[in-house]
Amino acid sequence: MIEALDPMGTPEDAVNDLMSRPDFDHEYIHHLPTSMRLLDMTAFDELYYPPEIAGSFAESVDMLIRAAYARRNPLEPAVMADLYNKRELMKAQGVHGATLAGMILLVGNSGMGKTRLVRAVLGRMPQGIVHTKYAGTSFNATQVTWLSVDAPIRGSQKGLMLRMLSALDEAAGLSGTPAAYGPLHHKDSVDSLIGTFGTAAANHHLGVLHVDDLQRISSLRSEKYTALQFIIQLANAVKCPVIFSGTPDIEQDYAKEFEAIRRMCSGGYFQLKRSKEFGQRLLKAAFKFQWTNTPVQPTDEQIARLRTYTQDITSVTLLMYKEAQRLALQNGDAQLSSEHFRRVYHTTLRPMHAALRALRRGGAEAEASYENLFPQNASRSGDPT
Repeated sequence: MIEALDPMGTPEDAVNDLMSRPDFDHEYIHHLPTSMRLLDMTAFDELYYPPEIAGSFAESVDMLIRAAYARRNPLEPAVMADLYNKRELMKAQGVHGATLAGMILLVGNSGMGKTRLVRAVLGRMPQGIVHTKYAGTSFNATQVTWLSVDAPIRGSQKGLMLRMLSALDEAAGLSGTPAAYGPLHHKDSVDSLIGTFGTAAANHHLGVLHVDDLQRISSLRSEKYTALQFIIQLANAVKCPVIFSGTPDIEQDYAKEFEAIRRMCSGGYFQLKRSKEFGQRLLKAAFKFQWTNTPVQPTDEQIARLRTYTQDITSVTLLMYKEAQRLALQNGDAQLSSEHFRRVYHTTLRPMHAALRALRRGGAEAEASYENLFPQNASRSGDPT
């Protein structure tokens, strides 16, 4: 299972692998009509500038997956015998059993790129690998290296289980076939679904499970904790690591249960923080891609002004830049200007003003206020002009 993966590189190698640039040729774009430029500008979504923690995060994920596979050699008779006892193992064990493979917790505010970072790191590895032989011996298996699922908003444990089964079907190439787990078990109870997924994940040698925004499960703390318990039980039984990613709420929901938060961080804790340095680099990277006739090079003062608008929230920065480009093209302007960004802030970004204003005020409660504020409750004081 490990040999099917590429050799591990350095954190610097991982950052280089993660970085993504749009296919861009300004000389070609210069001759396109406005309508075609607007269409071509969708390529900007391919820009990915890895955050500072990307290298160390990727290294931790790579090591966890390989360490977990090292304990699960499918050519060992004892390991194969254990595959058939997953349901009994999960039924018998408690949540406090040892989580051998480790867990990683990634925390950051909405819009900072947590999900994209995790999926970009995982996407460096093929998700499904079909084995037919090993060392000259017949070995038929479909290895699912990783799964990534979103916790349903105000959803249930069963809803999350069905998403996990559906993701496993797709990764293993079973979707739309009689062997697909999801359609066959969608009416099963939660307990049955847990057993089904545990057995299926073990049979397909699951390398790592990523659960995004676990804090969205229900509004009741007891149900959130129950959801975490069954994920830990799955990890114990399948012996695969788990990556949790979420907003700071995920820490608030589980920090009161020391055993829970300890396990969630057992393989590492990473925090995506806003920073002036990253905000500057991201904007400078974005300005390399301009669909207007005359490219401009922003001054440090202009970069600082744009950071005031976006507060270094990654998704807001990229959205503002793209919409400023769109506005310039639609107006027939030859180049980007500060006015385009100012107008985008006061139109496209208006629903975010309250949250951005909370970050602008700063202080210990700024991050929490950013997550909790809603646009309809905002006053207009304190906006940049």
